[in-house]
Amino acid sequence: MTKLLENEWSMEVSTEANKNLNIKRFNKPTIIPVTEDLQKMKIYLDNLISESKLKLEENNKDETAYKSLIEATYCSLLLFNKKRVGELQRLLLDTYEKHLNTSSSKEFEKFLSPSEKILLKKLKRIVIKGKRSRGVPVLVDKATEAGIDLTIKHRHNFFEVYNPYLFGTCHTEDSTISGYHVFSKHALRVLKDKSKAKALTSTRMRKHLATISQILKMDNEDLEQLATFMGHTTKTHAEWYRLPLDIIQTAKVSKLLLLAQNSDITEFKGRNLNEINIGDEIVETQSESEEETEKMVMESKNDQKRCASPKANTNKKKKTITRNAWSKEEREVTEIFFEKHIKNKIPPKKEEVENLIARHPELFKNRKWDVIKAYVYNKYTKK
Repeated sequence: MTKLLENEWSMEVSTEANKNLNIKRFNKPTIIPVTEDLQKMKIYLDNLISESKLKLEENNKDETAYKSLIEATYCSLLLFNKKRVGELQRLLLDTYEKHLNTSSSKEFEKFLSPSEKILLKKLKRIVIKGKRSRGVPVLVDKATEAGIDLTIKHRHNFFEVYNPYLFGTCHTEDSTISGYHVFSKHALRVLKDKSKAKALTSTRMRKHLATISQILKMDNEDLEQLATFMGHTTKTHAEWYRLPLDIIQTAKVSKLLLLAQNSDITEFKGRNLNEINIGDEIVETQSESEEETEKMVMESKNDQKRCASPKANTNKKKKTITRNAWSKEEREVTEIFFEKHIKNKIPPKKEEVENLIARHPELFKNRKWDVIKAYVYNKYTKK
């Protein structure tokens, strides 16, 4: 038994288990938070910071107000910066306090736009230790900064010994708040829905930010700056934090496939996928065309059956049906014009058939468009 396990385990169990795990991972939907939920969270946290500040200013020994302000400012930083929960919860008090508001690069500020200059004045930037000891920037807005400054001012009332962490747990020496549980608690309080609250995690918010970066069509330099801010490389950003693959493949790659199958691709020469808009008729062509053609062929078969039935003409005069036979030239021109349709087994659209008739008006003057369409359909179905 032991020998059997040693020889067969890797192939019969381990390989199959890994294959099943990969299949489940491929088909697992990617969940990212909704912008509306992020806005609700932002409004809630701003109000919580204001209320907690008022309570703490009225009574600087109110521990509940202090804890509430610590949690609110932490969540506000996490929501705005989309950092990893562990990076922010281990933010050192010393790192925050030693930050200088004066910039060493004022000579470069003149190259910024007016709105960028305003943001530069409104936001405070500090650098913390991130993953793999990378320096990770954190931006602090004025409201959050005022809340943090107030917690530092009254910190001595809630810590008997020195705690090095800005978001330290009250009455402890080296303990911090649990960032994940704190953020989840407030998200559930705001959204009142467990499934929505689960979408508000730091990883999923980072994916949300990366999705926006794709929509904005940021260039490589901007993406590099964003990746540095997020604390990872541009390669990691592209592989893990970009728009979900199911959206990319369904909305973008399928556009290319539809165009290749249903349109003259030359009219889109020189454009990228974002610049190409395809009409509803292209999306629905395949199913609608097949349904229409099958219906047409079925009606034609029913007519033939009715004509062949002896009972159908018992008490009626025989009606002579004149069929216009296809000439060799008609067949050749039609088959060359719809060569791709016949090869790919795609029935032509009405506009395409009318285009053929317009090019050869004399040749097809006695042919209706639906008859030509049925000819093409019969051509590839009989092969």
